[in-house]
Amino acid sequence: MKETNKGEQKKLFSRIVPYLKQNLKFLILGVIVLIIVDAVQLLIPKVMQVAIDSLGKEGFTQRHLAGYMLLIFLMSGVIALMRYYWRILIIGTSWIIERGLRQNFYEHLIKLAQNFFNKAKIGDLMAHSTNDMNAIRMLFGIGFVAAADIIILTLASIVFMVTINLRLTIYAILPLPILSLAISYFGRKMHRQFTKVQSSFSALSGMVQESISGIRVVKVFGQERTELNKMNEFSYEYQQNNVKMAKLSGLFHPFLGFVISISMIIVLVFGGRAAIRNEISIGEFIAFHAYLSMLVWPMIAIGWIVELYQRGTASLKRINKILDTPEEIVDGDVDTNITELKGNIEIRNLRFGYGVEQRAEGGEQRAKSEEQRAESEEHRAESEEQRAEGRGSEGLS
Repeated sequence: MKETNKGEQKKLFSRIVPYLKQNLKFLILGVIVLIIVDAVQLLIPKVMQVAIDSLGKEGFTQRHLAGYMLLIFLMSGVIALMRYYWRILIIGTSWIIERGLRQNFYEHLIKLAQNFFNKAKIGDLMAHSTNDMNAIRMLFGIGFVAAADIIILTLASIVFMVTINLRLTIYAILPLPILSLAISYFGRKMHRQFTKVQSSFSALSGMVQESISGIRVVKVFGQERTELNKMNEFSYEYQQNNVKMAKLSGLFHPFLGFVISISMIIVLVFGGRAAIRNEISIGEFIAFHAYLSMLVWPMIAIGWIVELYQRGTASLKRINKILDTPEEIVDGDVDTNITELKGNIEIRNLRFGYGVEQRAEGGEQRAKSEEQRAESEEHRAESEEQRAEGRGSEGLS
């Protein structure tokens, strides 16, 4: 079962892998910059801890305090600058992936036969090239950043928390396993619901496109009210699917915040008691609370990336379904040395079919190029003789 899932995942992302390989250096550089941002961000609570613990010590002056303030200010500036660059590198790469995939999608569409477009709706194809492409771009853009932050910030924050107080760290992360259950439950529901949202949007786009393109027929037969009723039905279905999706997100994200708040309360109670008993210093208590606050973003990012992943994979499946449609007309190997055709062309058992219901058969047809050329020469000679006789009769008259 696991091997089957791995095979499905590999096939699902097979068309994205070439674009990732083409822009691998930008992604690696973006990840390096992101690691620098997270590392500097993790050092700020340590600086605050040292500064606060030094307030009551002899020899600590306002000049030292100003130095810590300047250091935090410079570190914040580095974070702001580096964030700009990782956005250019990672988010910019996601736009390149979207552009390449959309170009590949369009090139495949123009190679498909007319029979495909007789079955597919134009509005559905438009939804594939807009909404689905945006969902894929978000997955490989901000979704990639969120995944990296989850790994880096979560592990580093927990390590720093352990160095301050191991028991307090265990208490703080006790509620977090509940998140895995919530993610598993809501993730499956979000994937199915987003597929319905995209399908209803495709149906709505197709209905609008067909109505506008056939507006003359609608007006001639007085079908305006019928078209408006259809529009209301499709719009209502799209609205209801989006409302259901919003309800799932509205339950999921607040639940994550609730779990995180429980961890905050645990740290406030047990950490405050430890500070009162001098088991940890005030600076360590503030630094510990800061690291726990840093865990808030990864926890929120988990919910966000689950939603982005479900949206992105649902859209990618829809795109792959179109790209997997085989071409009905395939050109084989062509010999470019052939410049002229000579000989007989023979067609036997010719069959013509439209769809799968109607089918007509034709008999043998034989065309001989040499005979046709001779006949055309004879017709040309006869026409020239007729012109000559006409000129002679005119001269005699």
